Amino acid sequence: METISGDPELAQELVQLLGNELKSLRQQLKESQAKNSREASQVSRDAEKEVLKEEILLLRQELGAMHLRLDAALAGQDSKSHTDNLIAYDEVCVQLSGVLIAKEKQEREHAEAMTRIEEQMNLYRQKSKTRKAERDILAKSFDELSSKLEEVAAERDSAQSESKELRVVSERALFNIESFLSMSAPNSFPLACDIINQSFKQIPHINKIKDVCGIDSFLTTKADEVIWPDTATDRCIIVTPMYRWNPDLSGSGAWEPVLRAQSLHADPLRVHDLVHFNGKRAFGTNIVQSVLSRTTLKHDMVPPMIKRMTRRMYSDGILKVECFGMRCVGFNQALFDALQAHPNSHKRKHGDDAGRSNKKAKQPA
Repeated sequence: METISGDPELAQELVQLLGNELKSLRQQLKESQAKNSREASQVSRDAEKEVLKEEILLLRQELGAMHLRLDAALAGQDSKSHTDNLIAYDEVCVQLSGVLIAKEKQEREHAEAMTRIEEQMNLYRQKSKTRKAERDILAKSFDELSSKLEEVAAERDSAQSESKELRVVSERALFNIESFLSMSAPNSFPLACDIINQSFKQIPHINKIKDVCGIDSFLTTKADEVIWPDTATDRCIIVTPMYRWNPDLSGSGAWEPVLRAQSLHADPLRVHDLVHFNGKRAFGTNIVQSVLSRTTLKHDMVPPMIKRMTRRMYSDGILKVECFGMRCVGFNQALFDALQAHPNSHKRKHGDDAGRSNKKAKQPA
């Protein structure tokens, strides 16, 4: 439910699916009721069966009465009348025999029909029990889905309300680079920008720094990743690519997100601007080249075609650069002393104009 409350569109789709399921359950209930009505019509056949049995019994009684009347008539006649009526008697016997045969056939067919009806009735009774159990299950499922639908609808309304609130807060919290850099600096302590820009691997006494700061709260950047408006301002812009080309992925290479950039994200209520690199000339050549080099992993192994494609994708606005506004709100003197303890004697990269060196220039003789 936490996922539903965080995604209104998913909640809306789930409500539609549950509504369709309720319609299907209603249709199944209607079909079950129709089948039960047809099975009830079969019960009327029992009454018809009883009527047929009574008719057969009456026919048998009439046949017995006919036998008695025939015997009485034959006993009351003399030998002459018996001789005169001999032919008529034989005809009556033949007719009676035919009637008996027809009755036996009718009774046999009726018995077979009754057997089939009984088997069908047993089958219908079993189906009726099954349908009743299914109907109970469907009714229970219907109640559960109705309750679930009400719960999801409530969560959907809550998620939509929260989404509107987050959207309003996000619109108010948009990050603006120009206003961020032009803010007045309330802090008066000195801040050495070149120390923050040093490479993490080039800093000695790293164990001492870890003891002072902790690795999770220690952020290092390159000189061409940070834009400072001036040396006295305590805020900066960190420029880093959002994706990079990895030639080892999928056999022939593929794009992957830069996890380092994702780890710099703040809480959801703080929104960072995603800017196109169309204005790359404003950053300077060093920053452009640095961003392009960081866009590909194992830069020396990347084919020239991929490098040219990457540059065009930045120019066309397909690839994006993520800018993070950083502001210093405190000063760790122990960390500052630990960073100042090492000699700043590493060589700068060729063309790195943004970095600084504390080495004094040699005076001419």
